[in-house]
Amino acid sequence: MRFNPRIWTPIAQALVAVNVAAVYFAAESAEPVHATLHGALGVACMLWAERLRARATQALYASDETQPELTPGEVDHLRNELADVQERLDFAERMLTQRHEQDRVPHKGP
Repeated sequence: MRFNPRIWTPIAQALVAVNVAAVYFAAESAEPVHATLHGALGVACMLWAERLRARATQALYASDETQPELTPGEVDHLRNELADVQERLDFAERMLTQRHEQDRVPHKGP
């Protein structure tokens, strides 16, 4: 089954945003497994969106019978996107660790 990239790429990108937001809410509810699952789904949807975008680009260039070369600007753009995803993953991990540490420290009454 082939997905139309023009339709499914924005859907996959929206799923990334929803899952990244869901990491925060799941971590806030002290559900680390739930938050981790949303983080993994966000990364999977991001990879799916990139694959759809690459497939659309490849189809565009396949009609010209040439393979695209990455320009230095495109490489920098991909590096920036990867750094952004890594920052999001680090944030989710920090949120989970912080929540886990708060749950381990016993609260003392007044």
